[in-house]
Amino acid sequence: MNPWFRKLDNTDSLEQGDIFYNIPVIEPISADIDRGERLRVKVIKLDIIVLSQSCDLGAGKIQNVTVCPVTNLQLHLINNFGSVSERKAHVKRLKRGEEVRYHLLNKDTGVCEEYLVIDLKNAYGINYDLLDKLRESQPNRIGLKPPYREHLSQAFARVYMRIGLPNDILEDDLLKVASEIG
Repeated sequence: MNPWFRKLDNTDSLEQGDIFYNIPVIEPISADIDRGERLRVKVIKLDIIVLSQSCDLGAGKIQNVTVCPVTNLQLHLINNFGSVSERKAHVKRLKRGEEVRYHLLNKDTGVCEEYLVIDLKNAYGINYDLLDKLRESQPNRIGLKPPYREHLSQAFARVYMRIGLPNDILEDDLLKVASEIG
């Protein structure tokens, strides 16, 4: 079996797929900037996974690292679904990759003992220097290995590359064309 994760220590450099625990992120609350009101924010702490590309992180090409919240599957289900049938249906869709907003990561014996769910629609930016400093205080991190981190990157891209068309192609028209062929 191909392992999904690798164990990291605080000397390992930042890479795509690295998981950090209890990291402060800023959420804007409100501001009426047109009236000169100051931006109000709250700081929340999340477990996050790095989505910025490793090549950009290693080359110092970015100031802000793109991250998304990550949680274990059990907590994700408890927080989002009330009934067992809803939970089972969601888990099936997660496994098949049909939940565009979420990405499921496998458990990995000895490294990550639980399934993880990434919320791809709630991306945050964390200053590179801050995250690099926080790396030093997290000696027991884990990181996603290839090809699983590339698969995650592709899932993240799918969330933001979708285009809603104002007028979709009508399936009934297509079926009519197909049925009219001699």
